[in-house]
Amino acid sequence: MTGTTKVWALLAALTLLPGAAAAFGDENWPCVQRKVEHLSWGQMWTGPALPETPRWRQDETLAELVPLLTARGVPLEEVAPLVADIGPTETESRDERLTRLFAGVFQEIDTERYKIIGGISRFAEKHRGLSQQIDAKRERARELEAVAEETDDNDAWDAFEALEDEIYWDTRIYQDRQRSITYVCESPVLLEKRAFAVAQIILGELGK
Repeated sequence: MTGTTKVWALLAALTLLPGAAAAFGDENWPCVQRKVEHLSWGQMWTGPALPETPRWRQDETLAELVPLLTARGVPLEEVAPLVADIGPTETESRDERLTRLFAGVFQEIDTERYKIIGGISRFAEKHRGLSQQIDAKRERARELEAVAEETDDNDAWDAFEALEDEIYWDTRIYQDRQRSITYVCESPVLLEKRAFAVAQIILGELGK
């Protein structure tokens, strides 16, 4: 496939890429899911209210557990027994300590997720700029093609062919970036699922 056919085939595919129009009020938000910058712990946690300052880093056991519970690469079944081993202290009940544990997990996951969402928006803004650049070049290519057909001028045809090549490669770059965005858009969802799963593990230990 060469020339005009190659370019327009790519451009047709570009308009069908998933997620490109799901802005939900934010033109720079490319993901299918709605943009929600911060999670709500009340949607996944039915235990005691979470403390605003959980101070989990000051508790050696919690300081070791929170990173394990938030890391998506660590299977939850491996850390569940460690959560079950948490006991009370002289000044704090077991349930209070478990609640602080989830507060720390939620705080860390929500912070990481917020940063990822910001990065997606910034990346998508540049992606949108490339789309607008392609549209402008497409319009210019139509004008050049019309002139070339009318005048049969070699310089006009050369300019048209050169611009057509630019459109082709810009579109390839656009498609590569679109595939990256589709992958990155999964990250906030996976983090939210992780937070919910951790909440269920810890809730299962309350009252024991």
